[in-house]
Order: sequence, then C-alpha cells, then structure tokens
Amino acid sequence: RDLHVIPVRSGIEALELTDSVLVDMVISERELGDIDGTELAQHLRSKPETARTPVFFHSFRGTPEDIKQGFAAGACDYMPKPCDLDELEVRIVHALAKKAEDDELFELATTDALTGLANRRTLLDRLDREILRAELERRPLTCVMLDLDNFKRVNDAFGHRAGDIVLAHI
Repeated sequence: RDLHVIPVRSGIEALELTDSVLVDMVISERELGDIDGTELAQHLRSKPETARTPVFFHSFRGTPEDIKQGFAAGACDYMPKPCDLDELEVRIVHALAKKAEDDELFELATTDALTGLANRRTLLDRLDREILRAELERRPLTCVMLDLDNFKRVNDAFGHRAGDIVLAHI
C-alpha cells in the first residue's frame, strides 16, 4: 500500500493543513511545541469536516496517564516511542482500513440509496446548522423544496422500478 505523507512542523501548521486538505489520518507527537497533540485532536473533533479523521499518537510521552489522555482526546491509537517499525506500520494500516469501513458505513447511514442525496436525518441536521449560521451571520437563508405532484401515476403506469429511475434522474 502506498502512503502519501505530508510532513508539518507544528500543531498550528497541521490545523491549517487540515483546513485546506482532506487527509485520511493525522499521525502526531503529543508535544508539538506550539500546542499539545491532545489540543490538535480535540480541535479536529470539533469541526464536522475533520471530526471523523483518525488521530494516531506516536510519542515519547508514553506513561499510562499520557496514553489515557490521548484516547480521551479522541485518538484512534497511541504508540509510545521508541517502537518496532513493523508494528507501527501494521497499526497505521489497520487504522486506515477501519477508517475506510467507517466512511462506508457513514455514507450508508447519511445518504439515500436510490438517489445518493442526503437522507432526511442528514438534511435536517444540515438545515439546523445552516439556520444557526444564518442567524449568527445575520444573513438570509434560502431553502428550496421540490415536490413531484401525482408521482403515484408514474409508479402505477410504469411500475416502481421505472419510478425509481425517474426519481434518480430528477
């Protein structure tokens, strides 16, 4: 498996990177100089765009309390240094595989299988966030709803399979 690594020199640089680039995983030391790795993890968890990004701590801070704090901040794994590089690779590959599975489950849970659009629960969550954002920014919010009148006639005349095709196309 080929991995593309983007090195950064600080926690703030990591936050800036994750604001502009969608990454599959963050591997971090606990002591970053400018912020603690747990602060980095907590910040990532606080934003919808990065909330599900796995954070893997690989750190010289390896006491049981350090590890406990790392997991409490949302780490997917914590491996103290020095370590066996083969074990590190296995853990990273495992975490990436788990993320891929989680992403697939998230997609299934948040989208309509027929159209690929956001399902009702996802739509309502997004609408709540957009209403709040519009209120905070004192901006208008426009919402469009599409209703297909008498769609039952399509299903009755051509069958549900044809109706599904029409809905997916619309």
